[in-house]
Amino acid sequence: MIKCKDCEHCIFNESKNGRSIYFCRHSKSPSVLARTAGQTEICRTERRSTEFTIKKTPKWCPLNEVQ
Repeated sequence: MIKCKDCEHCIFNESKNGRSIYFCRHSKSPSVLARTAGQTEICRTERRSTEFTIKKTPKWCPLNEVQ
């Protein structure tokens, strides 16, 4: 099973207000849900943290279809 935090398409974006967001930049991710064009939000962190907060890969992950 693929884990998002180990995936090459997962990127970390630190915001100015202290909250940070992990995004998926895979070309087949559902970017309709994204706040930033071309990136789908995976999870948000607590203030001033980089801890990845989800344990499972989202159902919409395009790499789930490959397996």
